[in-house]
Amino acid sequence: MENRFMIVTYKQQPDGKYEEVTEFRRHAKDKHIQSAQIILDFKKKKVVKNIINPDAGFEDMVEYFKRVLGDQLTPHLPD
Repeated sequence: MENRFMIVTYKQQPDGKYEEVTEFRRHAKDKHIQSAQIILDFKKKKVVKNIINPDAGFEDMVEYFKRVLGDQLTPHLPD
């Protein structure tokens, strides 16, 4: 598995709408841990951070992002 972490950050635009920025990285740095709203660890299959829905588990979040991102997520999923 090349990228271990999925890092999602929501940024508010001047018009009030939010832009979702999704990154797949080998390492989650301190800046990601501080700024991201959602961090998923695909190696350990756990939620590192989720301030959007703290009660959602790893599988719940993966299923949600499968619906949202579709085939873009597939190459990053653990076997």
